[in-house]
Amino acid sequence: MICAGNYYSLRSQHEKAALYFQRALKLNPNYLSAWTLMGHEYMELKQTSAAIQAYRQAIGNNTHTHTHTHPFNGPFSGTTQSRFY
Repeated sequence: MICAGNYYSLRSQHEKAALYFQRALKLNPNYLSAWTLMGHEYMELKQTSAAIQAYRQAIGNNTHTHTHTHPFNGPFSGTTQSRFY
């Protein structure tokens, strides 16, 4: 479904792309990439409110924290960070 959506998106057939992303979301409503791609398609279709909703769904479904990948987390994570100006 996502591949088909990307195919149509690249060909500027955004309504068709959105249809495939919607189908992917019916199969897995927690698919973050599908929500994000759906938001992109809504933006292309000038449906800003729907795009915001899709992006919020992607953010809301993202319960996984990524603190372990942040460059300032590690052996010095308890120290104060310096600011560079």
